[in-house]
Amino acid sequence: YKATIALVGSSHSEQWFGALHEAVKGTDIRLINLTRSGTRFSTGYEPDSLKGTWNQNVLDYLKDADVDLIISHVTAADASKDRIHQQMIDQMQFVKDEYGIEGLALRDNPRYDFNVLEALETSSIEDTTKKMNAQDNQTDEAFWKNFEKTNKSLYKMDLTRYFHVKGEYRPVIGNVVIYRDNSHMTNTYAKSFGPLFKEKINEVLSEKLGEK
Repeated sequence: YKATIALVGSSHSEQWFGALHEAVKGTDIRLINLTRSGTRFSTGYEPDSLKGTWNQNVLDYLKDADVDLIISHVTAADASKDRIHQQMIDQMQFVKDEYGIEGLALRDNPRYDFNVLEALETSSIEDTTKKMNAQDNQTDEAFWKNFEKTNKSLYKMDLTRYFHVKGEYRPVIGNVVIYRDNSHMTNTYAKSFGPLFKEKINEVLSEKLGEK
């Protein structure tokens, strides 16, 4: 392989695996998965906690690993405190500054306080759509916009525009069910992002490998 990508973080990173797998299919790029459900790649955990230990183990691995790019979500769409987002950015920035590994920061997808799939199966598309649009599903918007403007070190991807049509959030887009619960994508929908990730990955790696 000519390059290695590591998908790092919680289930909100892991849900993008299908997209990345599509992006690297047929290429000489290696993809590895370093995720743990319920555990963000973040500086915000106590060192002796299970989540803190997992983060340290990932850092220890990346320090000497043959990895060119890490990909992780750096916001939580349902978080009310900016420090939660910032702690994820700080962890990715540390890897970039200390280990020289590029980082592709993902904005979190919209989240809800109800199971979207369950609502879709027990009511209707129309009722589920109304329920989705009645909620503030992206509390990270102001933080993300500022992050895009001020951080010049990390690569970024905001794919949230693909979760609505003409400003209306929907449970089904392009005849594909979007959510499998209240906040995680179905793999079918995730895989549809493969071409977008392929384009971004090629951009990042061409710049990085061109420096070597």
